[in-house]
Amino acid sequence: MELEEHDLFLVDRALMDFAAGAVDHDTAWTGKEKEKEKDIRVKVLWVHPIKSCRGVSLQKAVVTPQGLQYDRQWAIREVETEQMCTAREYPSTDQGRLFQQMVLISPQIDEASNLLRVTFPVETGLPGFAVKLQVEDAEIRTWQRISPTIMHKKPLPPSFLPSYTSIPGTFPEDDLCPSPDEQLSTYFGKPVQFIRKSPFIEDIRTLAPPPVTKAMKENGQGHEWLKSEDLEYGFSKINGVKQERGVETGFADGYPVLLANEESFNNVQSSLNAAVQPTPDATFGNIGPTFDKDAWKTKTLDIRRFRANVIVARSGILGDGMEQQETIDCVNIVDNEVDGDEDIKMTDTPADVKVRATALSGGRKSRMVKRGGMICVSRCGRCQLPNVNPDTAEADKAVPYKILAKYRRVDPAQKFTPIFGVNAVPQQLYGVIHVGDRVRVKKMNDWEVLGVASKD
Repeated sequence: MELEEHDLFLVDRALMDFAAGAVDHDTAWTGKEKEKEKDIRVKVLWVHPIKSCRGVSLQKAVVTPQGLQYDRQWAIREVETEQMCTAREYPSTDQGRLFQQMVLISPQIDEASNLLRVTFPVETGLPGFAVKLQVEDAEIRTWQRISPTIMHKKPLPPSFLPSYTSIPGTFPEDDLCPSPDEQLSTYFGKPVQFIRKSPFIEDIRTLAPPPVTKAMKENGQGHEWLKSEDLEYGFSKINGVKQERGVETGFADGYPVLLANEESFNNVQSSLNAAVQPTPDATFGNIGPTFDKDAWKTKTLDIRRFRANVIVARSGILGDGMEQQETIDCVNIVDNEVDGDEDIKMTDTPADVKVRATALSGGRKSRMVKRGGMICVSRCGRCQLPNVNPDTAEADKAVPYKILAKYRRVDPAQKFTPIFGVNAVPQQLYGVIHVGDRVRVKKMNDWEVLGVASKD
């Protein structure tokens, strides 16, 4: 049976990592485990169009080399310092408290109007603005080019100041709202600019390899972390010459896609519950003086804090909506029809997984929907941004960072950093995934795991 190369969604076994902080890599991938994997589904898809601002939940997402379409393609920069604005600043600083307010800025994707609508909290009195989602290259060339913008002490490739318009219905037809720069500068109380990632190949932001330990460096390990041959878009013609294109991303901190497992999140919540007990166990008995135990007795975490793109879960906890089929009509459909229960074979890729479209009901044949491939390349070391409440912009001094630090510092290359989720790189130039798609794990990762969480 012939299938197009985008038919299957390939992901690393590592996305199932850390249900309890570590993985037994010597465990064989048994037939029983393969049976269990049939229940793994894509539960939630999130994009964050503007870096550090509020996310948008989707039922389907286009997968591109830079991650899910529209994810972190826009950002805010300080004019004076040329620094990227981010809500990950330390909560204890004035700068941190200022930019935590970014999580209250709300983008809305309106593909029917080809607009990204951006709104502010009502109490600010700011009208908001809109920019185009899809723009012709020729028009972008007419925009003001901005360089450099500094992130993690390094300059990014040039970006652009996008053209804008009023949100439909907010201003008279002949009037224009204040510019994005004006509104955002008012919101933050300092001069800032609203920028868009350059789409041009000469401005690609290629990524550095994942962190490695000193021993790995000495042994020459970790340098060939991903080969261009692994990627459909690994090579491009630049000025007529075939060159390696490399892995790329938008304005994300690290990698194109962040994958998370709902079971891991539930485990973090269980750990928090253990910490608020009158007599917590040894692991969670001393979170520190900044931990407000009484407050967290009545509060729960929100998975949005972790700002993942793809969240997977087992079908038993997905709810009744998982098997709804209406989303299948929204994507490209492969001509070849196969039985819903037929095992689809495809050439293995490094550390990969397959995700299959949900079978149509009623005994009919199902069609394979185009999917994108992903390779997981590293664990995601977490900063303190998850401490910021996405609904109030208030930063907790301990949760969840200090909870994670108690038992999730398991990566030898990031031994002082707690881990949640895995970083992934799309394999194909184009793909589509849906909520409810089945994840088929094919290969376990072989990443080293520390025996216990590192101590201070």
